[in-house]
Amino acid sequence: GTFGRANEFLEEILKSPPTAIETDTKVLGVLAWINPAKIAEDIVRERSEVALDWLNVVQNTPEEHTDLRRLLFTNMVSKAEPEDQFSDTIISTSIDTQEFINQTVGAFE
Repeated sequence: GTFGRANEFLEEILKSPPTAIETDTKVLGVLAWINPAKIAEDIVRERSEVALDWLNVVQNTPEEHTDLRRLLFTNMVSKAEPEDQFSDTIISTSIDTQEFINQTVGAFE
């Protein structure tokens, strides 16, 4: 399946022998070694950093969803033409929640 494809890719890299490549076409004999183990290590490190970044982002998801649900509810209630005494409260809550969402959405960009 496609689920383990990333791990299979890393295994293939690790099975590859080190390779020398010419780094400067103007000067003959300038070689660099490609170390597959180092490449695999860099990939795993980068993948770990991405996973930790996502963990930090999604830790606040339940709270953000609560505010989003509150905003959706307030918008729904305000469209139902609430009584005058509640109109100001609903509009104020809707604006505050929208500002919060606008500030936190940047974390996903």
